[in-house]
Amino acid sequence: MNSLTRRYRRNPRPHERLWKDRCVDKNLKDEWLIRLNALQAFNLVSICEGHDSPARRPPHIHLRLKEEYFPIVSDEWHRSGQTMSRLINSLFSTEATKIEIELKEVFQKWQGRYNYKQDFTARIRCRINSESQSIQTCVVNWFQSIIPEIQELDTLIFDLCMEKTDL
Repeated sequence: MNSLTRRYRRNPRPHERLWKDRCVDKNLKDEWLIRLNALQAFNLVSICEGHDSPARRPPHIHLRLKEEYFPIVSDEWHRSGQTMSRLINSLFSTEATKIEIELKEVFQKWQGRYNYKQDFTARIRCRINSESQSIQTCVVNWFQSIIPEIQELDTLIFDLCMEKTDL
């Protein structure tokens, strides 16, 4: 282990546990983490089981498109955004889910350097409705239903990219 790795490693907080040298929320199941870390077109950026205090943070999954797929997805998005929008609506149709997909191109100057960055992120959040069940049960059900939908989106994007590059 190099000094950089040691420098940024921290001990889990009371609501966390270690999973493959990462701190994750205690109630996130290994199966979910394995499936989300095995996506082909997306990287898992953040996952949270949700927390009530001090600031309300809903359960969520944040994904970022792998850099090599950005040009193809960006071109397709600009060419047929309505089609992609309908596809995303059909995959994530439940009222319990709020999804924000952001496609951006940023030009910035920082520390005297110019930088151009392209980014495609998906922020998927649970809207908890705990009227009929405990919040914990609701969150578990949400993760169990949303992960297959994410995997389906990942497969569709990956297949599109493979088709366009003929790899």
